[in-house]
Amino acid sequence: MEAHSDGAYCEWRGTLGYAAPEWSPYRGVKSVVDTKVDVFSLALTMLILLCGDQPFLCPTAMRQKLQEKNPRMDIKKFVYETMLSNGEFMIAHFLQQLAPKISDDLHALLKFMLQFDPKRRATIHEVIEHRWLNLNQTPAPAQLQQRSFVL
Repeated sequence: MEAHSDGAYCEWRGTLGYAAPEWSPYRGVKSVVDTKVDVFSLALTMLILLCGDQPFLCPTAMRQKLQEKNPRMDIKKFVYETMLSNGEFMIAHFLQQLAPKISDDLHALLKFMLQFDPKRRATIHEVIEHRWLNLNQTPAPAQLQQRSFVL
């Protein structure tokens, strides 16, 4: 990956259905991104794990129908442009439908992680410190609190 002076990277990798909106999948388009793209992707992954669905997946059956109607359709471009133009609404609607099934703390965390504006999106440190992840946490034994671990 090509590093910029601010530590961000520009080479796109991954699955479009899990990509943050600021990370363009198009060749020749340089996206200046930071670790907040990973926070966005993590939130979409959490949605899959928690409820088996997320707003930006294009199931095989839908993909086939779209290509039957227009064989020349670029599905990746369609999904990306739909995410850019309607993504905030899609996320808000998805979270609204999910809200009765999850705790208020989890809803708040997902909403914070899925902000379209990276400046308003949670950092990984804010995610780790969030109340939902620490609700039933018991204090670590004294031996562990004194050690530092390198991953």
